[in-house]
Formats: sequence, C-alpha cells, structure tokens
Amino acid sequence: METSQNKATLKGLEDTLLFELSKESDIPLVDNVPLIDTLNTAKAKSTEIGKALEVAKETNADIELNRESYKETAWRGSILFFSMSGLS
Repeated sequence: METSQNKATLKGLEDTLLFELSKESDIPLVDNVPLIDTLNTAKAKSTEIGKALEVAKETNADIELNRESYKETAWRGSILFFSMSGLS
C-alpha cells in the first residue's frame, strides 16, 4: 500500500512541476523563487520516495525467495494430505 502511495506522490510532484513550468511569467526561470522552492521540495521528496521504493523492491525479492523455498514442502504436504484422505 505504501508503494502505491509513493508512486501517486511522485505523479503529483511531476504534475506540480509541469504546472509550475507551464505558467507564463515575466520572471526568468532562475529568478522564479516559487518555482525553485517547488523544485527543491520535489527533489527532496523524490529522493526519499526513491529510497523507500528501493527498500520495497528488496523486501519483495526477499519475500519471493522465501516463498519459493516453501514450494517443495507444500507440494509434499499436499501429496501426503490427499494420500491420507484416500485411505479413509
């Protein structure tokens, strides 16, 4: 759930940046303080979100590896269960 929220936040940051850049202004981009503040905020948040997404990716890989290790045991357990069910 957190991953989807992070992706939605990134999308919102992109939209905000595009909106700020599309505004017509007489002020040059390098002197546009609200735009620079928005860029700095977006950069900080995107760095945090990038780290969180990387941790989530590693966690998912760990979960998948652990899940795979139980497949053979589950297969044997299902064979044993149905064999015992067939005997009764």
